[in-house]
Amino acid sequence: MKDLCNYRKGGNKGFDTVITRLQMQTYICIADFVYMRDKFGKTYGWGVAKYSTPEAQFGYDYTTSAYHRTPEESRARILAHLKTVLPEADTEQLSKLIK
Repeated sequence: MKDLCNYRKGGNKGFDTVITRLQMQTYICIADFVYMRDKFGKTYGWGVAKYSTPEAQFGYDYTTSAYHRTPEESRARILAHLKTVLPEADTEQLSKLIK
């Protein structure tokens, strides 16, 4: 992606900012991490993120299935899920978390 969009040395700046904004708007997501391999085939070092669109990763039907919901319905679903994951937190704390 950096090569295609001219974000290498001497080119455009702010690649990480652009990727972060696209992720926050759910236009792209991390599909996998790719690691370097040594001569024995073992992975080492930090993984490099491999990006994908949500449609390619999860399927078009799945990604568009929530379009019919109102924001209030989506918020209620998020709160219900968080209550199962964080049972010790009350609704006010969870509401602050998703603001």
